[in-house]
Amino acid sequence: MNRTFYFLILVTFIGRPVNSNSGDMPLTEKSGYLPASVSNRSFEDSIPDKRAHHELIYNESTGKILMTAGSTPLDGGNSFSFFNDLWQFDGKDWKRTGNAGTLRSGIRMAFDTKRKKLYSYGGYADNQSLSDFRVM
Repeated sequence: MNRTFYFLILVTFIGRPVNSNSGDMPLTEKSGYLPASVSNRSFEDSIPDKRAHHELIYNESTGKILMTAGSTPLDGGNSFSFFNDLWQFDGKDWKRTGNAGTLRSGIRMAFDTKRKKLYSYGGYADNQSLSDFRVM
């Protein structure tokens, strides 16, 4: 039984700042971060929001990197905005492809090359650690 699992770890990710509203006003370091409304975003957005504690995985069948989950600090780190948007990166461009379940941060993923399935484990949401196993 030969299976290959790919894991990617990204130390830093540079995305666009989370905006205060649907306008184009980027926030400054002094003003802090404000929550993104993922549900009313357009799928034509060309770059993911800035975030930490997200997960990246290489999809061998498509040759693309997938990214999902993560969080952005709000109000000086007193609270956080969580993400569930799913993005693909082909080495040149980002493309939003949908949502990956519930809003959460700190998940871990693996891609099963034999079954061509993406698996997700755990994370953090609603002030609690999660230990669920999901097929995405």
